[in-house]
Amino acid sequence: ILPLVDLVCLLDRGAPERKASREPVHVVVISDGARRAGLMVDQIVDIVDERIEMRQASRMRGLLGSVVVGGRVTDLLDLHM
Repeated sequence: ILPLVDLVCLLDRGAPERKASREPVHVVVISDGARRAGLMVDQIVDIVDERIEMRQASRMRGLLGSVVVGGRVTDLLDLHM
């Protein structure tokens, strides 16, 4: 059993909860030691293995900051909120 977290609800507390559907759901599974969770996302754009360097932290709740990965600006989630 894997707990699923809807990123829209996590990052935007005012967003309405999505209703359950029978359509396939995209899930990114993360683990931190013995803890695991699945983040429900609208789509997975790409998967890359790249060294990154964050230069500026974010002030937005739930985000650590942004970096350039594969030529695209990418937000880094703060999963220890």
